[in-house]
Amino acid sequence: MNKTPASNETKLGILDHAELNKHEIKGLKNTWEYLVSHQEETMDTLLINKAHKFGFDFLYNWAGKYRTSTPLVGNLEPPAPHLIPELMINLFNDLIYRLNNFDSDNLEELVKLLAWFEYRFIFIHPYPNTNGRTSRLLTNYILLKLGYPILDYSNRSENRAAYIQAMQEADEKNFENLEIFIAEELNKALKNMS
Repeated sequence: MNKTPASNETKLGILDHAELNKHEIKGLKNTWEYLVSHQEETMDTLLINKAHKFGFDFLYNWAGKYRTSTPLVGNLEPPAPHLIPELMINLFNDLIYRLNNFDSDNLEELVKLLAWFEYRFIFIHPYPNTNGRTSRLLTNYILLKLGYPILDYSNRSENRAAYIQAMQEADEKNFENLEIFIAEELNKALKNMS
């Protein structure tokens, strides 16, 4: 089993938090550009891993590859590495099924879908790093594909402790506060659009 790299261990060397953050933002922009240029493709694990590799390959040796060890994420231990491929396939199959069977004009249903997807991606924790940011980027990609404006996550940055609490509540199958965060972000995005 390979050792999970330290969160600041990169192809560019060991980076401090601020420097790593700057490069990860660049990686997210690259990933977003890849996804937007491949919108006609089915949203599945192949597309997501290609986009992740395209976005972060300059920074991480493992870009686009699933983790090979099990970290502790907060108080939660994510699934074992050998389960990730099947869990990711199931996640995207489930997402496609849900997208094909819901009323995209129903904002409450949309919020529930986004909260479910974001939490589930983070729970699976497929990559050694970037999982939270990648889940939020993919949430925006889902919105883009549905014709909605993308979300601004500054509210989560400003209220990080409350967001972490909402994610911990989701660990206990209580998605209410995570849905509140997403609903507030979606309402703000819709107001800015009009």
